[in-house]
This record gives sequence, structure tokens and C-alpha cells, in this order.
Amino acid sequence: MSLIQEHENEFRDLSKSILKRCENIPDLKGDLKTAEQNTTQNEIDDAAEIVEQMEMEIINLPSSERQSVKARVAGYKKDIKDMEKRLVCTCPYMFLISITFPFVQIW
Repeated sequence: MSLIQEHENEFRDLSKSILKRCENIPDLKGDLKTAEQNTTQNEIDDAAEIVEQMEMEIINLPSSERQSVKARVAGYKKDIKDMEKRLVCTCPYMFLISITFPFVQIW
């Protein structure tokens, strides 16, 4: 298994975990909800780091594979943005901060 494939598998596993957490967060209350949001944000950060590692590995790939991997990495970047949006939707305060202060990046 290539390093890119290992990273893709890690990304997929994290994505599943993140999406499951985002589905469960609305049902939680108080400190438990906050802790779950923080854990989810940490997983999103980890997923973004994996994608960055994949980008660095692209230069080591044969030229025949680079374009297809670049396209998949672009899709993973979009997935990360979508996951960040889902997380923000689980916390109205984060949503309000992002609208009120659009120059402040909260994730």
C-alpha cells in the first residue's frame, strides 16, 4: 500500500468519525456538547493535516498519477470545508461569531 493510500484511508476513517460526531452533537447538552465539539474540531484539524501531507507526497508520484491524486486531494479539501460548516451549525454561537466577525477564523 502506498503512502497516499494510507493517508486516504486515514482521512476516510476520520471523516466517518467527524460526520458521526456532528450528527450526535445536537442531542448533547452543556459541557458534554462542548467537549464533543472540541474533539470534532481536533479531528477536522487532523484530517486537514493528512490532506497537507498528501499534497507534499504528490511530488514523489509518477507524473501519470499526479493529476488523479491532485483531483482527489481537491475533493478532500472541499470535504474538510463541508465538515467545518457542519460543525459550526452544531453551535449557534460559533455561527454568530462567524457572521459577526467574518475576518476571524474560528476553526
